[in-house]
Amino acid sequence: MTTTVALDINFEEWLGGALAGLQDLHLVSPPSPASNCSSPLSSVPSSPTISSPLSSVPPSPTISSSPSLSDTHSDTALLTLMLPGPLLPPMLTPLLPPPLPPAQPLTKNQKRNQKANVRRRRKRALAKSPTSALDYKVRLKHLCKPSEAANYTVDIGMDECNRAADGAWIGLDRKKGKGKGKRESDGDGDGDGDGDGKPKSVDDFKRLGFKVFEWDGRKTVTLTDKQGTIIGVLCDQPPNSAGSSSWSETCQGLTTALQQVEAELDFSQGPVLPPPYQGCNDNRRGNFKTASFGVSYGGGQTKPKELAHTPYNQDVLDGFKKNPHLARVVTYASSMFAHYAPRLYDYYAKNFASLKTSQPELKLPVDTSIFTTISFNLASQVVASEHKDFKNLAYGLCAICALGNFDPKLSGHFILWELKLLIEFPAGSIIIIPSALFSHGNVGLQAGETRYSLIQYSAGGLFRWVKYGYRKWEKFKKQDPKKAKAEWSARPTRWQEVLGLFSNVSEFAAL
Repeated sequence: MTTTVALDINFEEWLGGALAGLQDLHLVSPPSPASNCSSPLSSVPSSPTISSPLSSVPPSPTISSSPSLSDTHSDTALLTLMLPGPLLPPMLTPLLPPPLPPAQPLTKNQKRNQKANVRRRRKRALAKSPTSALDYKVRLKHLCKPSEAANYTVDIGMDECNRAADGAWIGLDRKKGKGKGKRESDGDGDGDGDGDGKPKSVDDFKRLGFKVFEWDGRKTVTLTDKQGTIIGVLCDQPPNSAGSSSWSETCQGLTTALQQVEAELDFSQGPVLPPPYQGCNDNRRGNFKTASFGVSYGGGQTKPKELAHTPYNQDVLDGFKKNPHLARVVTYASSMFAHYAPRLYDYYAKNFASLKTSQPELKLPVDTSIFTTISFNLASQVVASEHKDFKNLAYGLCAICALGNFDPKLSGHFILWELKLLIEFPAGSIIIIPSALFSHGNVGLQAGETRYSLIQYSAGGLFRWVKYGYRKWEKFKKQDPKKAKAEWSARPTRWQEVLGLFSNVSEFAAL
């Protein structure tokens, strides 16, 4: 907007006073005495020295409401200014703020308050989170997480054949009763091949045609079949939250806790297993100790129940359950399950919630993890032989975490035999796979290296028990013959039905 202003003043007198004021502010140099300039401004007398430089500026002239050329006098100049707005007084250069004082070290009270604030933030975050894995839902802002993961496709199809026993409750134990009587493991863990020509080093597996998949444990990678079905997840490291330790610190803390548990447990009583001795391989998974806790069903049990321990061992395990490092690791694995197989996760949650209506005393081993059983393998070097965990839910997932100190480029690779795949698997890494379907284990270690493992899983018998109306098959068949007959007839096709619980990468592409 253009404003026209008419000033009814003596222009030379007003401008002379203004220049004198600017000279006092040192913004305009005074006229040189030697100057012979003929400018009319040279005749303007200098302003006397006064206390305030702004006081030398004459007051603002009166602006006439309707100026015209006929209103001007001979000694008055009409000044027309083209301004963007009203006439403003001259602006002074702003002063810079004073420099900040140097930072002082925090006092004891300030440090205490700072820690208290961190604790409050963590407490508020926990209050917003579900207290049980049965209520866990993926947050909306994290729904895009699966679409950001890398992908590795294997040359296999989950729908090409039935990979589970009839009914799809458990996997196939193909080695049972064959050969030397040695069968695949019925639990989760790692074992050692003990010679007999089995490959042990990375070079041994390469000679057999295995591919090495390089992975540093810092980016999520989905393993998919030829149709895009997600059959495994290599989990990245979770971000650090306010006041929490780093992931490496958490894994180191969990390793230390496992070492302490190993030193305290009495391995002469089940269901903890000692390493093989005198040719008796009680632990078919390898030359190491194993302990488990949680809810299970099978092995002659009349109903689902928590694994029983001696009072002494139970006290040791109860203390271990309270370890915050354990809670963080198992909770993160459970949340990754929910992200990449949400339908299957909901199936787990509904099944256990239904089980609790029949047996309210049953509890998850860790409230914030959806898996019903946790096992951990203890030795200075835990090395897995080829095995399937065929008593786990056949179409379920198992979370395996490696701990310790070893070079993942040279040793400790995670092996998937049917996929002919060696995966570099650093300490602190987690993989989620259907362990009842695919034979797995790990490559041997170098001298001086250490490795432990922590495994989460759910027995297939728990899901079968709920499906049969909280009873065994014999009682189900006797008490409800029609439903039992329909269930038996559907067994051959059940595998194709449960495949729909797995996710496909195409589902996350649009997120």
